[in-house]
Amino acid sequence: MIIPALKNQVCTLFSIAESRKIAYTPYSDMVLRHDKICCTTDKSPFKKELLESISDIENSIKLSDENIAKSQNEINELNSKIKIFYENRENWNKKMNFINEKERLSKMKIEIPEKPEEISITSYSAEKANVIAELNKIKKYKDMQNRYNEFWKNKREYNVLNFIVKSLDIKGPVVSDFIRTLVEPIEDVCNERATVLKTGMKVKLLVKDGLTMLFQLGELKPFLPYTSLSAGEKILAIVLMTDLVNLFSGSGFLIIDDTDHLDEDSFEVLLKFVTDQDIQEQYDNIIISSVNHSDIINKIKDYDVDHIEM
Repeated sequence: MIIPALKNQVCTLFSIAESRKIAYTPYSDMVLRHDKICCTTDKSPFKKELLESISDIENSIKLSDENIAKSQNEINELNSKIKIFYENRENWNKKMNFINEKERLSKMKIEIPEKPEEISITSYSAEKANVIAELNKIKKYKDMQNRYNEFWKNKREYNVLNFIVKSLDIKGPVVSDFIRTLVEPIEDVCNERATVLKTGMKVKLLVKDGLTMLFQLGELKPFLPYTSLSAGEKILAIVLMTDLVNLFSGSGFLIIDDTDHLDEDSFEVLLKFVTDQDIQEQYDNIIISSVNHSDIINKIKDYDVDHIEM
């Protein structure tokens, strides 16, 4: 802190000497020049005195710096010697510990125990092999027993499931009995709708290998399967079966296609069916696709049916 203060003082004195600033000047030494007051006192002696003071302070600073550097070198040497001292002290402590441990061990009495009696070792490898073989037999027996139990469990489940499957088969007793129970009411509903569709048309339901539907297209005609009907009769049979499905499902939508196979009389039968009041109350929409013939169009107009040409 002293050296920086002296350096600051030197800088201040040097600045004063250069600028020749003096705190006090007698008024008698001042003259008026060109409307300005000027000092006429000779400041050379004061400047010389300031420069001498600056020189003395600088020499003191230089000497102090040298002494500080010398002291720092001495401090560094002492630190090195202290470090060596601590290292030597640690080594000395280790050496003393080693000497003390050596003396302690040299004073200990070493006792050698007597030789133990020899023990004869009996081999049990054969007995061990027999035990392992017996354990393997027991394990195999338990595995076979578990498999046997699992087999009979699966067989019982198979028998139960097989009985259920056969019973619920379409040709099985459960389904057959169920169908027989429903055949009569379904057949009555079909015949009611068939009468509306065509006079003399009847349906017969047979429960044999499932459910078979036979159609009679006249009072004196025989009951025939769908495959034995004519093209026009097949259209009427399809309409009846579709109507029956819609009746039970409640879809309210009926689509009739391929009417070009119907003659004029059969087409009129179809129109009477779809315009029947009971039929129309059960459907929201009925769509009939037909060919664009003049006789067909005239029939449609007679029954006040909306006609859309495509």
